[in-house]
This record gives sequence, C-alpha cells and structure tokens, in this order.
Amino acid sequence: MNDTRLPRCLARAAVVAALGGVPLLAAAPTASAHPFGPPQTVEISRTGDDAVSVLWRFGATDDISYLGAGLGVLPEERMTLDGAVFYEDGDDDLLAEADAFHDYLLERLVVTTGGEACEGEVQPAGSLASDGIEVAYACPTAADRVDLTVEMLLDQHPAYRTLASGPAGARQVYDAQHPTHTWQLGPAPSGSDDGASDAGSRAGEQATSTGRSAALQLSAVGGGAAVLAAAGWLWLRRRRA
Repeated sequence: MNDTRLPRCLARAAVVAALGGVPLLAAAPTASAHPFGPPQTVEISRTGDDAVSVLWRFGATDDISYLGAGLGVLPEERMTLDGAVFYEDGDDDLLAEADAFHDYLLERLVVTTGGEACEGEVQPAGSLASDGIEVAYACPTAADRVDLTVEMLLDQHPAYRTLASGPAGARQVYDAQHPTHTWQLGPAPSGSDDGASDAGSRAGEQATSTGRSAALQLSAVGGGAAVLAAAGWLWLRRRRA
C-alpha cells in the first residue's frame, strides 16, 4: 500500500471534524471539487478611515484550476471524465487576469458598514497561487466596524471552509451556514494614504507559508484535531518536495 494514503486520509478527516463538526465518516466529496483539502484563508484589515483590505488565498492549487474551468477561463477539455480539473503551471496567471474572476470575487467577498455596501476594487495580483489576491474597499462611512461576507467556492461545493483573521488576533471560520461575520477593525491607521499599498506589499510576505498560517488558525478554532490535520498536510508537502 502507498504509505502516503493513511496520513492523507487522517489529515482530511481531521479538517472536516475540526472546522465543521462534520462526522469523520461523512460521505467522500465528489471528484470535481476538493472542499476537504487545505482551507481557504482570508485576512481583513483597515487601511484608512473608510477603507478596508481583504486578502484572500486558495487552499489548494487544484481549486484554482477547477474554478477557472467553471468560470470559462480554462478550456472545457481540461476537465476529466469524473469532473476533476488538475492544476497546471500558468493556470493561476490566467485566472488572476480574467474579468470573470474579478466579478466573482466582488460578488462573493462583500464588505458592508451600517448595512451599506462598500465598493470593492480588485488589486493587481502577484502570484495568485502563493500570494493570493487583494480586494480594496471604499466604504460610505467609517470602517471601524464592518460585516464581511465570504462565499468563495461555495457554489462549487457547500462544504468549503474559509479561515479568516483580523486585527488583534481575531479569527473566524466561514462556511455555508455562517457566511457573514462582524469585525471590529479599530481606529484608522496613521498615514492612511499608504494603507492600501502597504496591504498589497504585505501579501507575499504573509503568504510565504500558507500551510503554517492554516495550522495556526486551525489550532485556534479547532483544537487537537485541527493540529493533526495541519500536521498531516505539511507532512505530505514535505514528502512530495
């Protein structure tokens, strides 16, 4: 038996149990999406008096390709007979530059203040696979308290989860049953004119170890089972290296 199978199963099962309370014996996901693999991550921060930045990252590169095919960015023949789409070099660049992906981001990452929507603008991307992508929001009122709705990839499979972090170590798990959370962003930073660009420049630094970031967040919200999941995933990554 391939000795990577057991750690892979343990890692994915623990992620399911830790994030959603889903039983370990839940039915396996369809081949077309990978909601029980590494989780998506989001970071929200205040970049000005009425400005907010949301930095979002895919959990697995296969999800980049699957979403790209679903949005018509990648050719249909990339999809296998069982509905899977496997990542190939360059898929992230094609998706990052596609208007359809930008529209998708703005529809599924929504920031509001006092019930009024903030206007989002997708920022130029570095490496979508490793750095993620930033959306900058201009709000109609002061952004010290905002609601962030995250529905990324839930149209692909309702079991997707997103691990979110905010100021002062605040954390939240988004899922299909809990797509919206209120964040206390605190006072506006000084030198707010440079806030958006500073947030963008931090993206690569923050994303250099997505596995480690996910492990820390999982530990905070899910306890021992989450740590097991993250450890199993990192073990697999080292083994493939």
